[in-house]
Amino acid sequence: MATKKEPTEFKAKLTNDGGIVRGKIPAPLVHYLGGRAGDYLVFRVDEQGRVVVNLRRAHAVAKKAVGKSAR
Repeated sequence: MATKKEPTEFKAKLTNDGGIVRGKIPAPLVHYLGGRAGDYLVFRVDEQGRVVVNLRRAHAVAKKAVGKSAR
């Protein structure tokens, strides 16, 4: 039995909010990229005019120090 393929296209409707064009980032896109609250989605346009989206973590996860305690 074949599994359902994940979508590679996401849509967001743009609205006019007092003269400013706005749109919401689709939740399935955030999930697809592995995003969490506090992360950044970075949008840039490459040389061919295509939009590239990257997910960047807001901060690195702190690692606990493992070692001997001072006596």
